[in-house]
Amino acid sequence: MAILANRERPAWNSFSCPLSTYSKSCARGMELKAETKMGARAQLYASVADVLTKQGELITGDITRVSSTDVAELAMNLMEQQTLYNLALSLGARVIPQSLADYL
Repeated sequence: MAILANRERPAWNSFSCPLSTYSKSCARGMELKAETKMGARAQLYASVADVLTKQGELITGDITRVSSTDVAELAMNLMEQQTLYNLALSLGARVIPQSLADYL
């Protein structure tokens, strides 16, 4: 088996040990590197799981709030707001032309 130079080393072997000599410290270094990557992934998966759990709880709360609304009360509030809006428009239509004529 020929000794490969660093630039010819396969991508999976990114630890800086020569391929021809695998000592215990070199193997331990590779093991630590793999454990570190695995730990980082596990941490990422745990945090993603927490975020998804919180989002699920928020969505469930939103669905509960929407499904428990009183449609009749909302319709009454909407009609009240529309009546007040139309009243304000008609009042403005009566006042503005008179004040504009007074200004001219």
